[in-house]
Amino acid sequence: MPKIYFPSQAEFEDTIERKFEKILSDKLPALIRKATEKQYFTISDACELLSCSRRHLLYLRQSGQINFVKNGKKIFFKREDLEAFFDDNYIETVKDTSLDKEINEIPGMENFVEWKKNNQ
Repeated sequence: MPKIYFPSQAEFEDTIERKFEKILSDKLPALIRKATEKQYFTISDACELLSCSRRHLLYLRQSGQINFVKNGKKIFFKREDLEAFFDDNYIETVKDTSLDKEINEIPGMENFVEWKKNNQ
């Protein structure tokens, strides 16, 4: 492990203070949000969070796509399960550059493509 040398007590305190402030600014907002957020959602709350109908949420639950908690007749969904559903269904887009190449092969189109990029 490398050794760190601080020429003075003031520099040591300044370094510790800067590191502590960085950690607080990076981590504190997420910790506060997690502590104050609801951890369990009713069907209505889950529908609102997912922007879907009650029927679609029932389908997701019955098909095993979203876990749930049942307490008597009440149904609840964990925040982490709803977020996991979003993560599992995340689709990353990939730009198809072959179409750009085909467009640029049309005589005069390279000027149009540049004009369109500059005017959007």
